Amino acid sequence: IAILSPTLSWFESYESDKDSPYDALVFSLRRMMIYPYLRYWPFALKILDDVKKIFTRGKRCVLRCLLQIHDTFEHTDTHYLLNKLYISDY
Repeated sequence: IAILSPTLSWFESYESDKDSPYDALVFSLRRMMIYPYLRYWPFALKILDDVKKIFTRGKRCVLRCLLQIHDTFEHTDTHYLLNKLYISDY
């Protein structure tokens, strides 16, 4: 999760007037194609499909996913800081 997300891996910030959700998607796909063990186009399409399903199910599903990410990061040695910086605020 942290590798594919530009915000969590490189502290990328987005500006609402300049960057669109499409731009964020492109940034994530580019990151995915950089890493050899993730460089598999059908896998990228599967992730896009999963993200689409999460957003179409509504706020409750998005919140549930954020809580799962929070729990996962809370139990790792280095990613707990990402919880404090990005995820706990929501």
